[in-house]
Amino acid sequence: MLDIIMNKNDKQTSKPELIERFQVGILHDWVKTLTALGLLLVPMFIILDFVTAPIELMSKFIAYRGISTAVILIQYIIIRKTQPSKLSILHGYIISITLGFSISMMTVDLGGFNSPYYAGLILVVIGVNLLLPWGMGHSSLNGAIILFIYITLNLGSPATFNYVNLINNLFFLISTIIISVSINHVHTKLINDQFSLRIDLREARDALWGEMQIARKIQEALLPENKKVKGFSITGFMKTADEVGGDYYDIISTDFDEHWVNMGDVSGHGVESGLITMMAQTSIRSILNTKSGYTPSDLLVKMNRIIKHNIDLLKVDRYLTLVSIKLLEDKIQYAGMHLDMIIYRKSSKTLEIVETEGTWVGLVDDIETHLINKEIPFMKGDILLLYTDGVTEAMNKEGELFGEDRLQQIFLLNIKLKSSRLIEKIITDIESFQETQMDDIALLIIKKEK
Repeated sequence: MLDIIMNKNDKQTSKPELIERFQVGILHDWVKTLTALGLLLVPMFIILDFVTAPIELMSKFIAYRGISTAVILIQYIIIRKTQPSKLSILHGYIISITLGFSISMMTVDLGGFNSPYYAGLILVVIGVNLLLPWGMGHSSLNGAIILFIYITLNLGSPATFNYVNLINNLFFLISTIIISVSINHVHTKLINDQFSLRIDLREARDALWGEMQIARKIQEALLPENKKVKGFSITGFMKTADEVGGDYYDIISTDFDEHWVNMGDVSGHGVESGLITMMAQTSIRSILNTKSGYTPSDLLVKMNRIIKHNIDLLKVDRYLTLVSIKLLEDKIQYAGMHLDMIIYRKSSKTLEIVETEGTWVGLVDDIETHLINKEIPFMKGDILLLYTDGVTEAMNKEGELFGEDRLQQIFLLNIKLKSSRLIEKIITDIESFQETQMDDIALLIIKKEK
C-alpha cells in the first residue's frame, strides 16, 4: 500500500498528506468488504423474518430487505468501478442509513419500542463502525444517525410501549455505540500510527540508500584509471556484489617514479569491507609517497599496523588478503598472501602459476616475520593476471564453481585480445556461468610491452 501511495512522483508529498491519502484508500477498500458482507447477510435475515415475524408482515419485510440489498448492490458496483476519494466515506453512511431505516421500520411494524428487532441496529453499528477505519468523529456521527432514525420512526408509531423496554433498548444501543466508537478510535489510531512508522522507515531507507549510493560513487571514483608506466600496460575491473564492495586493487605511480600494483580482498563484503578497502588504499598511497626504496614486504608491514589499528577501532572481525607488486625493469618483486598469480609466458606460450606466500593483513599487530620478498622475471609480451575469489568461486545453479581451471583456459584461449577485451570476455563468461553474483569480482591484467 505504501509503495502505491508513495510513488516516485510523490517524494515531496508531506507526511500528513500521505496519511490522508492512505486513510482514503484503506477506507475505500474496507467499504468494498462492508458492502460484500451486506449483500450476503441482509438477504439471509429473511430466514429470521420467516421464523419470528407475523406472516402478514412478510411481504413488507421482504420489500425492506430487497430495497436494502438493491441499494447495497448499487454501492458495491460503484465502489468497484471508482477510485478512492474523499467521497468514499459517504458509502458508510449510506449503508447505515439504509439498514437503519429498514430495521427501524420493522420495529415500528412489530410494536415500536417493545420490539426486540432493534437488536439488528446493534449489528449495523458494530459492523459499520468496526470495519471502517474512519475515526471517532465519523463513528460517533454514524451511531447518532442510527439512534436518531430508530427513535424518530418509533416515536411516530401509534403502538403503545413500555418505558422499561425503551430504556433497555436505548441503553444497549447507546452502550454499543460508545464501545464501537472507542474501539474504532483505537483501531484507526493504530492503523495510522503503523502507516506513519512505515513512512518514517521508508524515508530512513531512502536516506540510507542515498548514502550507500554516495559511498559507491566514492569507491568507484577511487578506482585507478588504466595506465601505461615504464613499458607496462595495466588494466583493471571491479564489480561489487553489494552497493559497496570489499575487493581492492590499485595502480600507483609514486612521487619517486616507482610503480606499484596491489590486489586484495577484505573478508566479507558490504559497507564495513568497503570502508577497510578505502583505508587500505589511503594508507598504502601515503606510505609509498613518504620515501623511495620500499620493498613490498616493507609496505605491507607498515600498512598492516595501520589497518589492524583501524579494524580494532571499528570492532569488526575483518582481515585483508593482499599481494603487493613492485614493477621493475625486467622483473616484478612481490610479497603478501592472496590468490595464485597467473602469468602467460610469451616465449613458451604457456601459463605459469605463481603461488603467493605470507599472511593476511589486519589479524595481528606485526607480520614482518611472515613476509618475504620474491622476484620473478617479467619480459616483453608476458602477461600477469590477478583476480579475487569472486571470480573463481562464482557458482552456477547446480552448485559448481567457476574455478581456476576454467579461468586459466579462458585466459589462455583469448590471450591475443587487448587487455580490456580480455577482461570483458572473462566477465561475460562468469556472468553467463553464475546464477547470482554472491561476491565482489575484481580483475587486473599487467602486460609487459617493452
